[in-house]
Amino acid sequence: LYNIQLPGMEIAHAAIVQWSNVVLHIVMPLFFLADLLVGPHRRPLRWRTVLAVLTFPAAWTVYVLIRANLVTNTITGVPYWYPYPFLNPYEPGGYLRVMTYILAVTVVTVIGSLCVIGVGRLRARRRPRDKAASR
Repeated sequence: LYNIQLPGMEIAHAAIVQWSNVVLHIVMPLFFLADLLVGPHRRPLRWRTVLAVLTFPAAWTVYVLIRANLVTNTITGVPYWYPYPFLNPYEPGGYLRVMTYILAVTVVTVIGSLCVIGVGRLRARRRPRDKAASR
């Protein structure tokens, strides 16, 4: 989502460390994708793992929406600071826009999680069973 959504958005770049964005939003997803596709075999995850995947982003989003109004942006001086423009209800569209983005990110996260779980389960089904059991 980062590569689709954020590059065109106006972000106070002085407020963030650029390399951290690259590592968090580009390098790590590519690493996890490579691990999923070619990494060593692991036990397949249960479908309900999707709920666990959603807990951190949900908690982080609630935290950000509460904290943002308690922090002054040191660059612009406005009495709030949101790490991403799409979470800022002071932008045009207000909270309806924020909730729309949150819903979209949630849907993409659920779909991505289901795909990862599905690929992992498919790989587990296709791998050869224990060599001792096949003799």
